[in-house]
Amino acid sequence: MLVNRNQKGITLIELLAVIVILGIISSVAIPTMTNLVQLSKDRAMVGNAHALKEAASLYVRDLHLQQQTPPSKITYKMLIDSQYIEYIKDPDTGSRYSDTNASFVEYKQNQLTGICLKGFERSICGGNGEALSLDSITVESIIIND
Repeated sequence: MLVNRNQKGITLIELLAVIVILGIISSVAIPTMTNLVQLSKDRAMVGNAHALKEAASLYVRDLHLQQQTPPSKITYKMLIDSQYIEYIKDPDTGSRYSDTNASFVEYKQNQLTGICLKGFERSICGGNGEALSLDSITVESIIIND
């Protein structure tokens, strides 16, 4: 019987080395991917706040054209009912934001001045559910709900 000594293949040591290298790569990649997912949710929430502000801006302009005075608190519900905005999905849950009066844009002295967007898990609002200045809408302004 002839034995071929030129057989090609991998040894157990080589296989273990590959598995260790893959483990190291995954231990670095998974936390990075988790951070990227969270950052995209944060940016989506900020984008939702800007969409609410833009819808309120259109609503105010139309009221001025009709020679009506805009309310001081333009709610998400008012904008949906008036068809200035469609339902927005909460980036944390994937569910629609509730169409209550909890989310609103503040209108004072003939301009939009603040916003409060209440999500199921997090919000972009000032303290005690007050409006946050429109200039302050950033990822850092997102707070966790109580």
